[in-house]
Amino acid sequence: MSIVKLSLAEQSSDFRSSELPLRFTLANSGNTPLRLIYVQPRVPDGVIISEAHDKSLVDVQAKHRATCDLLSRTVSDYLILSSDEFFRKRVAAMNEFRVKAIKEISSIPGYFRVVSAVMFKNYDLEILKAAHARLSSLRVPIENASEAIMALDTYVPKEDTQIHFRSWFATHIARLQRLEEQFDPKVEQSYVGRVEAGSEWSATYVVQFPRRPADPSQYNINVEVGYQLVDHEETHVQSVSTVVSISPSPFVLNCVALAGAVLGSVLKMSMAAAASTSGASPQRNSQIGLNTALANEINPAFMFSSIGAAILAVVFFNIYEFTDLGKRINMRLGWRSALFIGAACGLFSDRIIKAFGVLVGQ
Repeated sequence: MSIVKLSLAEQSSDFRSSELPLRFTLANSGNTPLRLIYVQPRVPDGVIISEAHDKSLVDVQAKHRATCDLLSRTVSDYLILSSDEFFRKRVAAMNEFRVKAIKEISSIPGYFRVVSAVMFKNYDLEILKAAHARLSSLRVPIENASEAIMALDTYVPKEDTQIHFRSWFATHIARLQRLEEQFDPKVEQSYVGRVEAGSEWSATYVVQFPRRPADPSQYNINVEVGYQLVDHEETHVQSVSTVVSISPSPFVLNCVALAGAVLGSVLKMSMAAAASTSGASPQRNSQIGLNTALANEINPAFMFSSIGAAILAVVFFNIYEFTDLGKRINMRLGWRSALFIGAACGLFSDRIIKAFGVLVGQ
């Protein structure tokens, strides 16, 4: 039986938010203290996770990464200017991307994929990922001072014409070495912390999730830990996971609720017109009701009624979970629930307003 109990739970009950705090807890229920070797959250692509770090160490690591990236890009640009073969490979990669991009936007589905990516800032397109991978393969990777020195000696000749470039490069290598004296990028911290017997260790992660346009999303969040019992060298690994549901885009859902309110108003007007001609046949009633509703679309009274229903739909859709009526709507937040609430506001505006009265205590 494991002496370590793991839990991962949401800290907030706001199901409309795309940013949720998750609390991870490790409880040592045994009689022996343990060393927590590592804690590794694992999230799907596109999910951003943040946690507390040592600010000074984060600044040093950020400067180190920025300097490595600068030297990597500089060596790659130098090779493009000085090597015909490297230049041809770069041009070939760019031409390949242009051809694929033209083919992508030439088709109707491809055009709408690109437009959707721009509208919803979702740039996870296969063509972009392939282009990024192809261009990244032409860069000289530099992750520490040793690799920077190797890149300088390999790709930049020791000639008098290159003395200024080599001096500039050497200056940045010296900066990398000074930064690496403050932390070792190759060696991880020996352990995260010590958990005494009968005590707990916890961390809160603020996780930001991407939204889908109209349907809710499900994301699986996993946290893996490695620990050792004190005076033991064997490392134990455990993990815990939870599924998080994220609501769709609020803008899209509000637009659907607005459309539902207008449709509900049209239906309400059609039903009222049909009821006023109860002496006619059912088919005739339906035709008269529809014709009257369509004719009344230009009627000021109908327009004001539709505007009122639209406003009511937007307000009620965004707060319905706090009303007694909303608590009986057993539907997930998505385009279907938005359409249902919008149509209900158009059809039964009086009941919706009464629900507001109950909410404010009238």
